[in-house]
Amino acid sequence: MKKIINISLLALTFSTTGIYSLTFKTPDGNSVSLSTYAGNKMVIVVFNPTDRDFTELKMLDSVYRDFPTVHFIAVPGIDFATGQIDSVAKIQDSSISVLKANLGLSIAVTEASFVKKFDTLTQHPILQWCTHQAQNTHFDRDVEAEGQLFFVNESGVLYSVMPKETSKAQIEQILNTTIIQ
Repeated sequence: MKKIINISLLALTFSTTGIYSLTFKTPDGNSVSLSTYAGNKMVIVVFNPTDRDFTELKMLDSVYRDFPTVHFIAVPGIDFATGQIDSVAKIQDSSISVLKANLGLSIAVTEASFVKKFDTLTQHPILQWCTHQAQNTHFDRDVEAEGQLFFVNESGVLYSVMPKETSKAQIEQILNTTIIQ
């Protein structure tokens, strides 16, 4: 009986660590492997790269400064882009210049991509993992709006999905939560 339980726990561990096999590109073309974040919590946030109200990203950056072992990853969602955007390249340029240079944010930013799961061939790989239960083993939930937050624990388990309206205090409470597996 004990061996069966150990095998089950081992299988659970392997099935939920798939996020660490993913990589993402930054807007300036560098590749970042999520394996470098293994053993730390991650918060993935989807944002509208054409909306100039970056209040939420500034708030998340301040949380990041309070929780330096938590890695925040901001994904610019083409799905939410509005206005006269001619190309993904313009969204890329807009994202990196505003977020890094103008706002001085220190959180990681991925290349602009589709974030909703209507087409898994174009959906950002991190969001594919976050929105498909077959990959994250917990949630089968599409990105509902810009600002949505996905919380991954130190073991690579998606343990919370929260809306844009989540306050800094709520985020800190979620980050202070220990998930026993």
